[in-house]
Amino acid sequence: MAVLVQTYFAFRISYLTRSNLRWWLTSLIMLFVVAHFAKVETVVLTFIEKEFSALSQITFYAMTPFAITAVLSDIFIAASLCILLHGNRSPIVETNALVNTLIVYAINRCLLTSVVAVAEVTVVSSAQGSLWFIAIDFVIGKRECRSTILG
Repeated sequence: MAVLVQTYFAFRISYLTRSNLRWWLTSLIMLFVVAHFAKVETVVLTFIEKEFSALSQITFYAMTPFAITAVLSDIFIAASLCILLHGNRSPIVETNALVNTLIVYAINRCLLTSVVAVAEVTVVSSAQGSLWFIAIDFVIGKRECRSTILG
């Protein structure tokens, strides 16, 4: 779900960006979104490896790049939205208040999803052999859905 939401935001950013920067910025964001999608590797390796004891090694090696790409894609999306929204201010006070609120939402979304992604990796590394990280992964999906509805 997170990949779909980040792709949605990437296309929104592409729509707001000037034509000479559009493809560079969108390509950079989509590079990290596609790398974030590589989390599917964990699921595939789990089905291939039939023993529960190998799950801790598989999840740790797959979850660290997942967290890095999730955080980086969120940071690029939030920074791009903030810069684009700040550049599209108008002389109308009410419109600027709305733009400021959207900037705050973008920053809060970035911080919250990044903290949850780091918490998931922390749980994976500290509680190896358990499946508590799956609960946090469900929270990330629900959080991403809500951020799309608000965005």
